[in-house]
Amino acid sequence: MVRRDLLESEKRVLCGIVQDPLFSDRELSKKLGMKKTTVTAIRRRLQREDYFRSVQMPSFEKLGFEMLVVAFGTLSSVPPFDEKIALARPVVESPEFTYALVEPRQDLLIQVSRNYTNAMANIRALEEKYRERGYMEEGYQVVVFPFDLSDVLNLFDFYPLLSRMFWSEKGQAHHEPVLGQMRSTRLRAKEKETLKAMVENPELSDVQLSESLGISRMTIGKARRRFADEGLIIPRKMPNLGNLGIELLVLTYGSFHPRLEEGLKYYVPSLLETAGTTIFSALNRKEALGISAFSSYQEYKKQTDIFAQAYREQEIFSRPPTRVLFSLAGARLLKDHEYGPLVSSAFGSPN
Repeated sequence: MVRRDLLESEKRVLCGIVQDPLFSDRELSKKLGMKKTTVTAIRRRLQREDYFRSVQMPSFEKLGFEMLVVAFGTLSSVPPFDEKIALARPVVESPEFTYALVEPRQDLLIQVSRNYTNAMANIRALEEKYRERGYMEEGYQVVVFPFDLSDVLNLFDFYPLLSRMFWSEKGQAHHEPVLGQMRSTRLRAKEKETLKAMVENPELSDVQLSESLGISRMTIGKARRRFADEGLIIPRKMPNLGNLGIELLVLTYGSFHPRLEEGLKYYVPSLLETAGTTIFSALNRKEALGISAFSSYQEYKKQTDIFAQAYREQEIFSRPPTRVLFSLAGARLLKDHEYGPLVSSAFGSPN
């Protein structure tokens, strides 16, 4: 579908949907001061034209997973792209990979893992495939965020990005971690079935889930309320970045200065905002990593000097942060926020 400029009313509805993904059309119309019929029509049109999709993320740490792992790296030579994809796909099909963006010469991979050994085994398996063909000399840069020792401050919340894109306004800042400390939550068999089905089919209503699973609507509703009350599900509306004119994702990674005061680490998300709106940011005791989105290379370059000056003045990092640019036009998404297989693995069921 050919990309088009959104109407002002469509921008408002899309932002509202992304900011409050659980709002009904009635609740959203009240918040936006628009007619419910208008909101409903716009929502349906935006969804039909692939401007957003629903995603239900599980709260990884509550299902017994220990860490989130981000790996990125550049190959030493450029293989045929189809060949590279054929090498990477069998590895990233592992349930632990939830996001995999590959370009002809570089990759961005995100895993959710039960332990460090499993996470690194997946990364090493892909490195070995590349090395066998002579495409990689140095390995991936791997950044580990154990849930008990890290703060994930933005887990793909796109509202700040849309707010800045549409109206040059900064969205809500992220102060509290999205994920908590690792712990396993005990679920009954039907609750596990329901959670897995919600993650795999985020658009289904309670009635549709009931019919699909053969579980009563009352049981489905009760499970859904428990998941909401205990934070077992993180709802997201994911905008289609390509349709919105986003051309670049930029990964920024830095090691904290040894003399950095502990509190200044939490300045990093604001610092990243000077370099474009982040859609992911996380800190551990020694490192910070963010992923930002830009509508063009020119926009990215315009912010580079601002970012460089800010980190020098604050002495946040021990050396200039690493920045890796990914062109959405030249990349392929092998995994795009796929969480169903991960939930299946948590419950010991086949993918």
